[in-house]
This record gives sequence, structure tokens and C-alpha cells, in this order.
Amino acid sequence: MAQLDNTQLEILQNYKQDLRRGNISKLAKDLVTRISKWDRGEIISYLLEHNIDILSAMNFIPELGIVEISKLPVLTIPGNIEIIRKNAIVNNPSLKEILIEDGVRVLEPKAIHSNSALETIILPSSIKTLGTEAFANNSSLKEVFIPDSVTVLPKGLFNGCDDGIVIKANFRENKSDRLKCVEGEKDWYKSHLKWIKD
Repeated sequence: MAQLDNTQLEILQNYKQDLRRGNISKLAKDLVTRISKWDRGEIISYLLEHNIDILSAMNFIPELGIVEISKLPVLTIPGNIEIIRKNAIVNNPSLKEILIEDGVRVLEPKAIHSNSALETIILPSSIKTLGTEAFANNSSLKEVFIPDSVTVLPKGLFNGCDDGIVIKANFRENKSDRLKCVEGEKDWYKSHLKWIKD
């Protein structure tokens, strides 16, 4: 469970009335504009652990946004989030599944990494860009669905993940629409990609 220090508790005190009324938009805006990334991550994690849906009032998940939450088995990222920044979802030991809703377009490099229990990531058809090592070091990752909207698998996308991982992607008959990957990783993808038909 996220433990807030005195500075972080003081920050939350400033929004106490808003939180009581269910108005989280001012806090959400300030979390990404005025509050340091170190305090931001702890506060977002604390709010999520206490079932306050701060993500529904944000348009991106900032760096160190969701960190070290001990009781979060499933994370649903709402469609109002457009970008998941680098190092946004990191070191969450109980996180087993991430469901990203339609609307999210970009996962920056190392966006979701080092979540030791993470087994499944479900990407929406709105995703266009996956950054380098976007899913690196999720050592228990077993299954990821890659939608048609993704055309390039970047370098090191699954570095440090479970060797038995299955990457599901729709079969693409048109050669120009097929997934492209870094030259040195083609053999790895051939052995881990499972083509499915709609």
C-alpha cells in the first residue's frame, strides 16, 4: 500500500473538499502540471488503492504515475487516456492484468515495465505506436494481443519477459499490412507470434 509522506499528505489536504464532492479534475490537472513526478506517482497510486478513479480525469499517465501499488490485480486504463508516458506503470507487485480501453494511442518507451506478476496486456485498436521496450522486464508476462492498428514491433518490446510468452495478432493477408520488426528479432517473433483470424 502506498504510504504518503508529510509533503504528499499536505498536497492532498489542499484538495480535501474537492475529493469529498467527487470533483477530481483540479487535482488531476495539478498532478500533471504542478506536482513533482516523485510526489505525483505516490499520490496517484494512493488514490487508486483507495478506489478513487483519478485516471478518468486525466488525458495521459505521467512518468512514475502508477508505481508500487501492492493491491492492484487488474488495472483498466480508460479511453480518455491518450498516451502512457515512459516509466508510467512500474514495479506493481500484484498487478496481473492490464486492460487498455479504446482511445489510448501511444505507449512510450518502457511505458509498462518491471511488474513482476503481470501476465496479460490487452491493447485496443486505437493503439498506433509502441515504444522501444514498452513491455520490458515484466517477467511473468504470458500473453499480449497486438491489434491491427500496430504495424511495427519496436526493438526489445519484450526484453526480460517470460520466454513462453504468446503474442496474438490478427493474420494479415496483404503483405504491406503485415507486422514489421527489427531485423535481429525476426526469429524470436516467428517462434512467439500466434496468428489468429477475426
